[in-house]
Amino acid sequence: MAPSVVQRGATPAATSATTRVFDLEEIRKHNSEKDAWVTLEGEVFDVTRFIKDHPGGKEVVLDYLGTDITNVFFSDDIHAHSENAQGMLAQYRIGTVTGAKAKSSSSTDTVGLDLSKPLVMQVHKLGQNYSDYIHKAQVLPEPARFFENPVLEFLSRTPWYVVPLFWMPVIALMEYYSTILGLTPVEAFCHYIFGVVFWTVLEYTLHRFLFHLDHRVQFSPIAITAHFLLHGCHHLLPMDKMRLVFPPAAAAIIATPVFFFFRIFFDHTHAISVLGGGIQGYVFYDMMHYYLHHAKPWGSYLQELKTYHLNHHYKNHNLGYGISSKFWDHVFGTVLT
Repeated sequence: MAPSVVQRGATPAATSATTRVFDLEEIRKHNSEKDAWVTLEGEVFDVTRFIKDHPGGKEVVLDYLGTDITNVFFSDDIHAHSENAQGMLAQYRIGTVTGAKAKSSSSTDTVGLDLSKPLVMQVHKLGQNYSDYIHKAQVLPEPARFFENPVLEFLSRTPWYVVPLFWMPVIALMEYYSTILGLTPVEAFCHYIFGVVFWTVLEYTLHRFLFHLDHRVQFSPIAITAHFLLHGCHHLLPMDKMRLVFPPAAAAIIATPVFFFFRIFFDHTHAISVLGGGIQGYVFYDMMHYYLHHAKPWGSYLQELKTYHLNHHYKNHNLGYGISSKFWDHVFGTVLT
């Protein structure tokens, strides 16, 4: 199924020429994971494709299928949903409940992207609307297409397992090479741990001061496109499994200046060991990031981290920059509550 054209302020359902009407008896029949409808404020939504990607996990919604979720959806006691969540749900609108008045879009802003076409050559057209647009998350039935060119498109997609498969041997070789150059195993291990810890600072710094430059890149089509490829795409398509972890080539580009930064403080041998630890920290971060988006967390701590990070996406992207931990958010006063 091809993704639909989605523009800000107008969903496929909202722009439909006709509105289908369903009675409650019909709606109640669609109460399984493979055939899932819900109603909200008199509107009917087919959320079958969305259940597996629900930010809180599919288990949260299974008990409410085939029913009206208005009270649950807006309940502060259970979980208050953001405007972003309401926009995501609107993508699945299929009609109204018998007797309910059909709603119409009040927005006249039609600036947006055609999500059925390659995105990279479109995104610069958003201009001053870029930052607002990418923070209105979309969920597609399949990974979005970024490039018309098949080679570039292939290189832009990275399954999660590519990251450890590529980088773990590199890390092992770097640490081994540092001992060949003269470090003792204990020295190599200590510098490796330093690199892991350093990554936590770099993770926070990159996320806050580079990845979230979205308001500051709107002056330039080139800057918009570069930011979209770097991080904007993830906020627009947070559940796209192929665009969540960094491609090894992109990670290597970032690692290069980091290595030369280490060379300011360490000789060549020690810098190699520290960089190996830094890359190890990065691998842990990327795996944790993917896990928080697509897995059911084990234990209360990981569930809390998942909720924390998803709130960064869906409630306030200007806070909550820590992903693998909240430590530096506490230190620098950017905790998302």
